[in-house]
Amino acid sequence: MCHEPPLYFTTYLDYFSNGFSLPPNALLVEIVRSLGVSFSQLTPNAIIVFTCFHRRVSQIRLPVTLDLFHALFSARCTGPCSYIYFQPRLDCKFLSRIRSPRGGWKSNFLYVRDRGWGVPTT
Repeated sequence: MCHEPPLYFTTYLDYFSNGFSLPPNALLVEIVRSLGVSFSQLTPNAIIVFTCFHRRVSQIRLPVTLDLFHALFSARCTGPCSYIYFQPRLDCKFLSRIRSPRGGWKSNFLYVRDRGWGVPTT
């Protein structure tokens, strides 16, 4: 995890190839805030899960909410004080398979100035 300059947050290049865009989706920011973690703690796969969740729920015209996301997914850590990924709950088969991120994704990061989006950094 990175220590970004004040008023910036860290993203990884792999986020962008997995559906992330700027400004960040307000619900994704809310999810990260609800977990009490830094945005930079998300794995690239967490971005895929969120993007697929958001698209699919929007397609079937359900409200895309924090409560629905937490009902379908739990946040898991890759290790102590480490990165976060989203695991479908056992009774919910939302996604069948997600590829593992390419090696070296952690070293390919950039700082993005927060333009009032409220992205958590701690």
